[in-house]
Amino acid sequence: MTDEAILCERCGYALAGIAPDARCPECGTPVRLSLPRARLGSAWQRAAGVRGWGRVSWEVLRGPTRVFREMRPRADRRTWLLLWINIAIGGLLPGAMWLWVGPWVAGPGITAWYVRPSSVAPGTGTMVAWSELAVPRPPWVALGAVPLLVGALLALTWIETVGVRFFGRRRAWRVTWPIALSVCAHASIGWAIGGALHALVPLMRTPLWWVLDRLPEAVASRGALAFVTIAPVGALLAGMLVFETLVYLGVRECRYANTAERSPTMR
Repeated sequence: MTDEAILCERCGYALAGIAPDARCPECGTPVRLSLPRARLGSAWQRAAGVRGWGRVSWEVLRGPTRVFREMRPRADRRTWLLLWINIAIGGLLPGAMWLWVGPWVAGPGITAWYVRPSSVAPGTGTMVAWSELAVPRPPWVALGAVPLLVGALLALTWIETVGVRFFGRRRAWRVTWPIALSVCAHASIGWAIGGALHALVPLMRTPLWWVLDRLPEAVASRGALAFVTIAPVGALLAGMLVFETLVYLGVRECRYANTAERSPTMR
């Protein structure tokens, strides 16, 4: 199987010598649906920009199989730009949150995340949950962590492209470098989602306090401690789960994608 051969995008059958208006002899899929020109391109590939990014982000979350069925597997500038935009969002939003968490501080060296109001002395309370995440740090710490996070996301994406190509070969799929990169670039909206969720963790403080105040103190304490421990990491892991799920769906839809700008020879 060569990268240039025209294959049926459903079953991988070689379509050389079969007329474009015929059907795949193996699975019956119309040949025209497997031609490169049948892939119209994602919203981002058709019109790169703020609107294109918003549309492709929404569409890949709402109907990923359709996006990957229309996507053109290309390792070009637009593909790299989409990947870099999502990775930058995934790194910059947590950095902005890390710079902002100073208002959580309750006193020198003490960071209160949840303070249980006292039923005996109104206006006072007991701190039952604290978070290292909110300990004030110099701005350069947060700013320095951003490139580290961006580099980590880029490294994870590269590992994913290597992995999908490896397992693609094991399954006799044709997952080329353009296919792997294009799929991962469109799936990288997961990194942006993870960064956004991580940045929103501090905003959960007020509504969560409202819930915790109505629970028994022991339950509220355990719940608050669990949240400040799990939520920041869980947000990033949620983004990774979105990324991995989209990559899986994308590779399934593009495992026999045709990138050559030619049609099978008509007989």
